[in-house]
Amino acid sequence: MVMLVPTCYEWFEEWRDEPNGKRSSDYETLKSSFVEASLSVVLKLFPQLEGKVDSVTGGSPLTNQFYLAAYQGACYGADHDLGRLHPHAIASIRAQSPIPNLYLTGQDIFVCGLMGAIHGALLCSSAILKRNVYLDLKKLGSRIQAQKKKN
Repeated sequence: MVMLVPTCYEWFEEWRDEPNGKRSSDYETLKSSFVEASLSVVLKLFPQLEGKVDSVTGGSPLTNQFYLAAYQGACYGADHDLGRLHPHAIASIRAQSPIPNLYLTGQDIFVCGLMGAIHGALLCSSAILKRNVYLDLKKLGSRIQAQKKKN
């Protein structure tokens, strides 16, 4: 399970100059408070998970800034305004780039977030393979359903 919890960069900013992985205990305490509160909500919503969680990790905007080189740790790339859903924008954003053999993937060629990144990967895969991977997945799903009915 992945949870994205909105936080402000400013809440963690005072530790920005400390090395990643070696920040003070105050930083770790703040980060842990988000992790613990989030896990508490998950266990209230899904009590059947109680005692079955193997590991829990957490990050902060500073974590995202370090690993993703994301400005102020923003999880998402392009602006989320309605302009990115305009028909012209949708029609012009493609996995193929003008540079031969350079393909674009991820959330910013589709829509933001995890599902946007997954669909961006499918669009990129389709461009590279020169076939519609969505149809491949639909056929695979149908085969799996048919197999389940036989068993």
